[in-house]
Amino acid sequence: MGDEKWEMRKVRSIFIVEDDPEMCITLENILSEEGYTVKTACSGGEALRLARKEEYSVCLLDLELPDISGIEVLKHLKAFNPDMCVIVITAYESKEKAIEALEAGAYYYMYMHNEKTVNRAELLVTVKRAYDTYQLLEDKKRVEDELRWSEEKYRSLVQSTGDSVYLVDRNCKYLFMNEQHLSRLGLSKEQYLGRPYQAFHTSKESRWFAEKVKHVFDTGTTIQHEYRDENGRCFLKNMSPVRDPETGMVTAVTVVSKDITDLKSTERELMATRDYLNNIIDSSADTITVVDKEGIVRDW
Repeated sequence: MGDEKWEMRKVRSIFIVEDDPEMCITLENILSEEGYTVKTACSGGEALRLARKEEYSVCLLDLELPDISGIEVLKHLKAFNPDMCVIVITAYESKEKAIEALEAGAYYYMYMHNEKTVNRAELLVTVKRAYDTYQLLEDKKRVEDELRWSEEKYRSLVQSTGDSVYLVDRNCKYLFMNEQHLSRLGLSKEQYLGRPYQAFHTSKESRWFAEKVKHVFDTGTTIQHEYRDENGRCFLKNMSPVRDPETGMVTAVTVVSKDITDLKSTERELMATRDYLNNIIDSSADTITVVDKEGIVRDW
C-alpha cells in the first residue's frame, strides 16, 4: 500500500535556500545538530531543480536571491509540494513583503535583525512547529489514502459477490446496496438511497426486519437467520453491526443475504429420499444390512 513512500516522508528533511555561504553553513550546522537531514541550494534556479527531484518537509527560504525572487521560488515550491512548510527568512524588514510571502503560501515570516547572526532558539522552535505541521498533514493524507484503499477494496469485494449486500441505519433506511441487491429489487442507484426498507417490502416483512435491526443496535452482536420472502424464495441473512471507530457506538447494520432456495430444495429432496428408503427398510420382511467399503456394518 505504498508503505515505503510514507516511511520516506517521515525523514525530517530541511531544504535551505540561501545565497550567503556563511549564513547557509550556520543554518545547516544548527539544524544538523538537532537531527534534521539538510539539503542546501544557493540560488533560486538550483532550488527549483532540486525540489523537482526530491520532497522536503520544511524549507528555509531567503527572499533575496541572485537570480529569481524569493516570492517566485516560494510559489513554485508550493506548486511542487503544497504541504511543504516554507519559512521565509530575511534581514530586510518589510510589512509588504511579509504579507506577500504569507499570501503566496509561506508558513512563517522570520525577520533576522542581523544578517550575519541567527536566533538559534527562535529558529529551532519555528522549524519544529513547521515540521510537526507538515507531519500532521502527511499523517492525515496517509489515513485518508488507507481509508480510500480500504473502501475501494471492500466495495470491490461487495460488488463482485453473488450475495445481496446492503447497509441500513437505525430507522431501516438504506445507506448502500450492491449491484446484486439492486438487481434483485429491480432498482437503480438513484431509487434506493435514503429510502426505507418498507418502501420495497411488505408490512409484515418490514416489521420483522425492523425487529432484527433493533436487536443488532441494542446488543451490538451479529445475528444469523433464515427468511422466506413473499415469492417463496429462502434467504440466509447475516446482520452485523457497523461501529463508529472513535466512540464504538453502532451506527449502521450490514446485511449479507444469500439465496439458499435451491439448497433448501435439495435438502427437502434428500430428506424425502431418506424417509422413502427408511419406509422400505422398515416394511421389508428381509434383513437389510448396510456395509461400508471397509466391510464395517453401518446400519441394519
